Amino acid sequence: MNIGILGVGKLGLVYALSFERHGLAVYASSYKQEYVESLQQKNTANITEPGIVDLLTNSKNITFTVDNHEVISNCDIMYVMVATPSLPNGSYDTTAIHEVVKDILDHAGPVDNKILVIGSTVNPGDCAKFQQIVTARGVHVVYSPTFAAQGTVLHDIENPVGLLLGTENNDVAAKCRDVFTCIIPVDTPLHKVSATTGEILKIAANCYSTMRINYFNMIGQILIKSGLDHDRNNADAYLSGLERRKGNLRFGFGYGGPCYPRDNWAFTNFIESIGMKYPYSEINNQFNNEHVDFLTDYFLRTNTNSVPFYFAYISYKPGVRIFEESHQLAVCRNLLFQGAQVFVEPTQFIDPAIQEELEQTWGDRIQFISLKELEQHGHLLYKIDF
Repeated sequence: MNIGILGVGKLGLVYALSFERHGLAVYASSYKQEYVESLQQKNTANITEPGIVDLLTNSKNITFTVDNHEVISNCDIMYVMVATPSLPNGSYDTTAIHEVVKDILDHAGPVDNKILVIGSTVNPGDCAKFQQIVTARGVHVVYSPTFAAQGTVLHDIENPVGLLLGTENNDVAAKCRDVFTCIIPVDTPLHKVSATTGEILKIAANCYSTMRINYFNMIGQILIKSGLDHDRNNADAYLSGLERRKGNLRFGFGYGGPCYPRDNWAFTNFIESIGMKYPYSEINNQFNNEHVDFLTDYFLRTNTNSVPFYFAYISYKPGVRIFEESHQLAVCRNLLFQGAQVFVEPTQFIDPAIQEELEQTWGDRIQFISLKELEQHGHLLYKIDF
């Protein structure tokens, strides 16, 4: 069986290689010529996601191309993983998906009964619009979002808590389920809903996660202000146990990265568009933003020996080169602004542009030196190790 990936970026590449290693022939496209050529040559220099270098190096049955029509010609099921950046009002810009839809309409060969699975994050109602456009050519549109975190993408997509399929066509859903069970456990629960319900659930699930993160951080703040900082770890463990959820939370940095902040914003925009008010998003974002200042004050106040601060990472989470909405980076900048000395672990995940900006702005007060080297020279440090 052939499967297509339209938009073989960071996430699309993981899907492509996962399908390939499980025995499917994969056709994957990107409009970036140099990027496609590097994939064709199995150049892994810029790949940081765990497990992907080996999969690309050992892949044998995958075709990378800049031509969407090559994918459309060879595949009956195509997974769309193009970028959908946020617009000024918080909604998602689906221009890249419309370009894919246009290629479907303009395709010279037959496309009837082909399935277009939208994996990109979109606005509620978008897939219904895509379906209206391609119905004349007999193409079926399905919404199936990804719930994966940078640094564990391969594991997350191959071990989902459930398979969400946004389609009301039972036959189409069955075909999609058959394809996905090539890479996920066969007993993975299937949740078949309308495409619009699936779109709502995707951003709603991430917004729920932002509330959980903020709640744990709020409890941590309460304990600290009550002089009960020593009880934080046990409190986190207790609350996590009550929830019985995979992925225990604790007091620490707030949420950041490319999904949670944008989904909060997009969810608000959608809810307001149907005449409702959604105060939770504003409260969430306000608390999350103010938590940066709380952490800055907390670190300065508890650094009783006025030693340098040490960050193991300043990206929004360890093991990724993503600094969008990073609390770690924001706190690092705040500490520097307050006159502190800061050391940052030099890893492959440091963005050279951010490092240069920090060094030019703050000079020797920020240095990228390994913890091992610092300890060898006898430095006393305040380790920020959330």
